[in-house]
Amino acid sequence: MNMPFIDLHEDVLVAERTGASGTGLQTGFDELAESNVRVVLATGFTDVEDFFDPRAEECFGKDLEDYAARIATDERFSLITTAADIRRMVGADSGCGIVFHIEGLNTVRDHVSMEILLRDLYKKGLRSIGPLWTLNNPFGGGTNGADVGLTPLGAALIDWCESAHVIFDLAHMNPPTFADALAKIRKPPIVSHTACDALVPSVRNITDAQLRIVGDRGGVAGIFLASKFARSGDTYSSANIADHLMHMVDTAGEDHVALGTDLGGITSSLPSDIRVPGDLPNLIRALRERGLSDRIAEKIAFKNAQRVLEAHLE
Repeated sequence: MNMPFIDLHEDVLVAERTGASGTGLQTGFDELAESNVRVVLATGFTDVEDFFDPRAEECFGKDLEDYAARIATDERFSLITTAADIRRMVGADSGCGIVFHIEGLNTVRDHVSMEILLRDLYKKGLRSIGPLWTLNNPFGGGTNGADVGLTPLGAALIDWCESAHVIFDLAHMNPPTFADALAKIRKPPIVSHTACDALVPSVRNITDAQLRIVGDRGGVAGIFLASKFARSGDTYSSANIADHLMHMVDTAGEDHVALGTDLGGITSSLPSDIRVPGDLPNLIRALRERGLSDRIAEKIAFKNAQRVLEAHLE
């Protein structure tokens, strides 16, 4: 069996709806099915700027329905809702399991509206939430927002996720919110898609101090592919991404590094040799060229993410 991959973040429907899927760039259902990505956290996303606009809530329901419709009509895909589903897909010879993930929960203002929405989406398959996306919202501070920390509603969301066995994602959080969330959560932390601030300074990237805490807490950080946050030279290829991964291994430890490509959502540029999910073996090749063992490469490709995802969904 070829090495499986777990991708902690892909904007699959964004690529489908913008026409990027099928062009040999980014991602979509066909690109996933043709790859060795066995598990993907696939997003539901809204770009409605008003946090409480009813259209934003409708976006999440529509996205989940679109994933469910594809799964129902395409035997190559299945919905992942449990740790057992993760294990089944990692051991499969083909197919891709979809974990439905919300990125930017910009639709609720209080505990009541949050629980009503999440209970409904949970019944339909929701199993992962990243409450922040770039700007502040009622849960806390985003990477480009004001310097505020986790709010009481953000703390309540963590409690809800952990009691419901739903993944809580720390991506897109500013430093105070990140620190407050780490102090609150009890399960291994997940930062689904980021890169190393030590190599490419950016508020969007994770610092060495944050990486060490993620490692000390038994969690994982996933590397993404956007050149704006990962490129450090004149050229951009899997070699640049390998630089970040090697730094993550050295800083957080070999058990705490994963992949979260952000394919579908990247608007800057992709590595020259990683254009679609099926190109991920090129990244493993780049890691091996740096002397990384197959044992650690497998951890980065899927084993580390599998361990942490199962801890949340078990």
